[in-house]
Amino acid sequence: KAEETLLQLKKEFPQNIEVLKTVIGFYEERGNQEKAIQLIKELVENEPENGVAQFILAQEYIRNENREGFLNALPSIIASPDIQVPEKMQLLKHMYSLPNIDQTFVMELSKSLAETHKNSAESLTFRAEVLSQTGQTKEALRFYREAIKNNSSEFRLWTSVLGFESAHKDYQALYEDAQDAMSYFPTLPFVYYAAAEGALFTDKPEEALE
Repeated sequence: KAEETLLQLKKEFPQNIEVLKTVIGFYEERGNQEKAIQLIKELVENEPENGVAQFILAQEYIRNENREGFLNALPSIIASPDIQVPEKMQLLKHMYSLPNIDQTFVMELSKSLAETHKNSAESLTFRAEVLSQTGQTKEALRFYREAIKNNSSEFRLWTSVLGFESAHKDYQALYEDAQDAMSYFPTLPFVYYAAAEGALFTDKPEEALE
């Protein structure tokens, strides 16, 4: 009876992560993991855009060290609005632990993540980091700034963007963003140092001294 109920719930709520986890747990507790995985695979085959099912399946692929299955599941998971950013970042972290990951694949995933979660600091900074790694510094800076615009009270984001601008000698951007940072964090020395550096290299020596 319990099995019938769970299968009916799976049918009615194919994108409910707790339902799918319960179904898997039910079979695993009875030593029938293959049955659990097969049910999720069938769901993925019938609904390839179902990111939740793909997420559950990806976790099983990780557990079983199935690299190919895991990587194949990632694009649908990253594009799914039903999976939260922290869960996606957890999978991306695992991806980076694998050898020989194609950079083009990573670039597409970062683009999809940023498009799906336009207001998330994590998704936007991940996109910025990937762009920076391929030398696209101007586009990377655009995403760093977008992350700050939506999350201006997070000091760690300001340290990332100001540090990025300083490292890439974009002193005009450093000067402008440091001015904004001072309005949010008027007592923190780091933002004043960044503002001074930006002012110094944009021909504002007196302002830099202040």
